[in-house]
Amino acid sequence: MKSRLLLFLLLLPQLTFAEGTKEVWRDLPDHTTWLHLCNDLADHCAGFWGNPRSNFAVYDCDQDERMFFITENTDEIVYIGFSGDPDYPGAKIVYRIRDELGFIVQAEADLPTAGAGFINNVGEARVGPSQIYGVGGYDALTFTPPGVGIYYIEFSLVDILSGTRIEETFYVNLFDVTVYNTVAAEVKPGRLYSKSWQFIDGSGGFGGWDMNSSTFYIYSTDSIVTSVEYDNMEGRAWLMFCNQYGVQNTGNFPFDRMSIYGQAYVPQYNIFLNEPDSILFPSATTSGQVLDVWAEPFCDGTQIFHVTVDKPGNVDIWLDIAPPFNDVNLESAVVVGENLIPWDGLDGVGAPVWNGTNIDFVITYINGLTNLPLYDIEENQNGFRIALIAPTGTTPLVHWDDSNVGGSINLTGCNSEPPNPGCHAWTNSDTVTYNTWWFTASTSSLPVTIFEKRFPGTLIFDQPVQSYCAGEQGVPISVAQDFNTEVYHFSYTGTGATINQNNPDDYSITIDFDLLATGGNIEVYGSNTNCGDGPISSLLVTIAPLPGAEITATPNDTVCVDETVSFFGIDT
Repeated sequence: MKSRLLLFLLLLPQLTFAEGTKEVWRDLPDHTTWLHLCNDLADHCAGFWGNPRSNFAVYDCDQDERMFFITENTDEIVYIGFSGDPDYPGAKIVYRIRDELGFIVQAEADLPTAGAGFINNVGEARVGPSQIYGVGGYDALTFTPPGVGIYYIEFSLVDILSGTRIEETFYVNLFDVTVYNTVAAEVKPGRLYSKSWQFIDGSGGFGGWDMNSSTFYIYSTDSIVTSVEYDNMEGRAWLMFCNQYGVQNTGNFPFDRMSIYGQAYVPQYNIFLNEPDSILFPSATTSGQVLDVWAEPFCDGTQIFHVTVDKPGNVDIWLDIAPPFNDVNLESAVVVGENLIPWDGLDGVGAPVWNGTNIDFVITYINGLTNLPLYDIEENQNGFRIALIAPTGTTPLVHWDDSNVGGSINLTGCNSEPPNPGCHAWTNSDTVTYNTWWFTASTSSLPVTIFEKRFPGTLIFDQPVQSYCAGEQGVPISVAQDFNTEVYHFSYTGTGATINQNNPDDYSITIDFDLLATGGNIEVYGSNTNCGDGPISSLLVTIAPLPGAEITATPNDTVCVDETVSFFGIDT
């Protein structure tokens, strides 16, 4: 029995867990993918490529551009190997390793070109370190971490003779970073990651472009693990990163999630080549909860929604506004604790919502919202597939909005789970950042009714400046209706005027002027119970007094038949 069991084990395929080229350069026809590095920190190699590149994994790059690996305990060592292409005359590639704080823990060395640490071909990279896997693998260099924690490898292109930095692009064609527990004799995949991987496909850049069919694993800030699988995607020189925002982070998600011309760069989530190590990067077991939500209205018409949650995520606040207004959807990323989400008091077409208007709002809390902006992918004819890795659940639907770049929109969601085809395909593209997003869970509250508050507006008279006569009766005066006003308050600053208003909410009156009336201003302001009084508006009125006549007759005031009499009068 024992001999049979041994024979059975020997017949099992050898499982290899090399981490690097094995994942990004699939063993398929016409597939070649290298690390693409730009050593120009100032202009990002825009002069050569015509458009900028990131400084992924080069000396002194930003934290979001680093290529990290992590160890869990002191029993772990790291096997590393490379093959590089300087792609520049008189140049060589060097590398070093830093710890999380930036201290150099392995001094600069030339990237191996033979012997230990050199990977001769892609087959060796796929097998992994020969120290673990034996024949068929490469002879790896060994890095013994000075302590448990996070480290990163960085590369540079330098002059062979002087060692001076050369600000050009170069390639690491083959790479492997394998974390190995020497006591348990176990390889630990899911330890190599970056927030912004940058690649180039093909064997020389312009000698015919190959494709990529890799799978990457995204670890969101709310500990959701999803994956994206490419399918014969022709990226050429391309950049990928993930976040909860989109192509930018203005706080306006419907705007931020739209694909754009040019390069976007807002890395946030860690992207792994294998499923993240479940101990160092534990996945969420439950969806987040909305602990409290309430609306704080202000008399300028704005409101602030106070949303308290127990884990990071995103929320949608749907405002169902009573007619004649259009509904509004507010979308925002949220952090643990209380979040303040503002609303400007305008409806879906930009009209100010009136005081006292009923609004029913529903809040939807979204976990695992992941945006995948991909820059400079020329062809993606088969789309790609999204899967939920952890926690368990249904396959996320895929969404996109390419209207800014002349493409399609899908806000309802595309199901990429087999046997369905991949989602979000495009062709003949260049220097465009295509964004795709998905989320893994959402919960919605029951509707809650709130009311809009707004100060009464400035009232506008329907009449121009007026002139009336003393004693004139029933003079009509009106203002344009203000929907934020409940009561219209009319008054007159002159004397001898009686204002007639049938109801307090009437915005038209009549005025009776007596014989001794004087000029002044008709004044009016609105008020409502929510916000009080509005500003005063005035209409200038002048009053013409009754005539005061003095008349004389000549030659006298006795008139005879056929006598001529002359009259003369003046108005005092």
